[in-house]
Amino acid sequence: MYLTRKKYVKNWEHTPKKQRHIIKVSKNGNNIDTSKIITIEFEEMYWRKANAIHNWFVQKIQEGIDNCAKYYVSSRHLEALLDDINYSLKNKDHAEGVLPTREGFFFGDTDYDEYYWQELEETAETLQKLLDDKSIESDSFYYSSSW
Repeated sequence: MYLTRKKYVKNWEHTPKKQRHIIKVSKNGNNIDTSKIITIEFEEMYWRKANAIHNWFVQKIQEGIDNCAKYYVSSRHLEALLDDINYSLKNKDHAEGVLPTREGFFFGDTDYDEYYWQELEETAETLQKLLDDKSIESDSFYYSSSW
């Protein structure tokens, strides 16, 4: 399960020099031509068997369709997920109603145990940092899963 971020970095001829992106990429000591790069994709979060988080994305973003595709996630959705996580962490008796686990062969345990709470805490920490970073306001986010 992945949350990725895309940053648009295309330098147009009319883009003022002060607003241009400088991108340097090399592989095995060889520089790579970056003049045709349009976006850069970052892996912001990786989960393994965090079925409650996956279920949230399937229900809120993917309209109930669980098909391993890549889905756009708005910053408002990220805020909503963070709100649901923070609520669940503060009201553990109500977590099952807000962030229920999801059964499935690849999804791991469905208990509301230490692993469940750890995944929520780590996700909340990462989402808070992302949402606080004003330099990524024009970036796009995507959720995908694979099994």
